[in-house]
Amino acid sequence: MWQKDDVAVSDSEEQTDNQPKSAPAASVGALLKATRTRLGQDLKQVSQALRIRQLFLQAIEDGRFDELPGPTYALGFVRSYADFLGLDSEEVVRRFRAET
Repeated sequence: MWQKDDVAVSDSEEQTDNQPKSAPAASVGALLKATRTRLGQDLKQVSQALRIRQLFLQAIEDGRFDELPGPTYALGFVRSYADFLGLDSEEVVRRFRAET
């Protein structure tokens, strides 16, 4: 479980009866979206606070990394978004790199 400030996030999604115990962790986009939703943040609010276009944040949440302006920007966006949500940004960036 990652923890920063008052937010705790599990590495894996909740298990169901038919899911193996070693189920893969949620994608970076799913993690960011779930955390944002749990915190009651609207994507538009996050976009305005971070000064990152809403369509880029939506692309990150949806796993459409090819729609981001470039690798350096993408890493910065993911790091800023994770920090804003109180997540361990280094771990989120590590997982993002593994996914891309």
